[in-house]
Amino acid sequence: MNRRCHVFSSALQLLRTLKEAGHEAFLVGGCVRDLLLGKSPQDYDIATRALPAQVQACFAKVIPTGIKHGTVTVLLGGHSFEVTTYRSEGEYMDGRRPSQVHFHASIEEDLSRRDFTINAMAYNPLEDCWVDVWGGREDLTHHLIRCVGNPLQRFSEDGLRAIRAVRFASTLNFKLDIATQEAIGQRLELFSKVSVERIREEFLKLLASAHAQRGLTLLLDTGLLKCFLPEAAMADFAMATRPQGLWPRLALLLSHAATAQPRAVLQRLKLPNKVVETVVHLINAPPLPPVDAGEVDLRRWLSQVREEHWEDALAVGEALGAREESLHERMTALLSQTPALSVDKLALRGDDIGLILGIPPGPRIGEASRFLLEKVLENPSLNSREALSQLLRTWNK
Repeated sequence: MNRRCHVFSSALQLLRTLKEAGHEAFLVGGCVRDLLLGKSPQDYDIATRALPAQVQACFAKVIPTGIKHGTVTVLLGGHSFEVTTYRSEGEYMDGRRPSQVHFHASIEEDLSRRDFTINAMAYNPLEDCWVDVWGGREDLTHHLIRCVGNPLQRFSEDGLRAIRAVRFASTLNFKLDIATQEAIGQRLELFSKVSVERIREEFLKLLASAHAQRGLTLLLDTGLLKCFLPEAAMADFAMATRPQGLWPRLALLLSHAATAQPRAVLQRLKLPNKVVETVVHLINAPPLPPVDAGEVDLRRWLSQVREEHWEDALAVGEALGAREESLHERMTALLSQTPALSVDKLALRGDDIGLILGIPPGPRIGEASRFLLEKVLENPSLNSREALSQLLRTWNK
């Protein structure tokens, strides 16, 4: 049994345990949507009439992850499941959290507080019972992202929902309901209050999707893009989404952006330092060598873009118009020969150079290393201690 089947089996066991204890329960949210789309959900969320204490009494391993809001995490069969008591919610005062949470609601009331109709369905596979009061199944059929009830109210409750609507339209290749799309533009002030970390995660999921161009266009049309990434508003979305990799796409967005400081933009998004360095490196990568370039030029290019980033740099170059399919094949063959493409791969290290030249650590060591690397890029057979030592002594004279 593969992992996903095992997760579903454990979810069924969880529902069965709650049922035997006299508690109504349903699968809810994204897992129900994915099941209807013929996909295997990564995880399963459960909504139940049981109070958190009653859920805790049914299982041996329970973590009170969000007990104030009715959520506990049940550990069962090696998997974790969020189990939440049916609830209705009071007014949202900060555009993020409800002022009050009321339990003992029905499953219908619980679904009415959710964001989009395709996420507001419930299913009990033990009884093959569906609850879909907001038309989520029909919207799935019509490939439509539509808010539950009044879209202005939904976006007033949680500012993140605006970009989530666009992200779902991108990842699922769905349309945005007209009223839902119009409401996004009327609630931008609440979206602007959402933490950059939450926005960034939704944006990266959108950018990594197969229909990222659609998502970027919707971000621009709704005004969301200018709220958190105005530098990309003038980018060529078709060009930027040609590569498959996430970081090449981000590099292309910012390389054509109206900014001279992509590093500052990436840092504003609070991306990890390693990611910032990778994307900046791809933005500054040299142009691709011509298709008829010799092996020396290929090695020089690979040395400049760094071996670990060469495929992403190639993808960026090809997206910019230099589509040379043979380059990938030639570079792969060249790399199979394990050439020295950086100073740390030379047969002589910094300490060795200092001893041979009789000089202390300093800029002169760096100059010597770069000289030796250039010679080895021209002729990889020179990468031996004997050959490099001779070159070094000649250079020093």
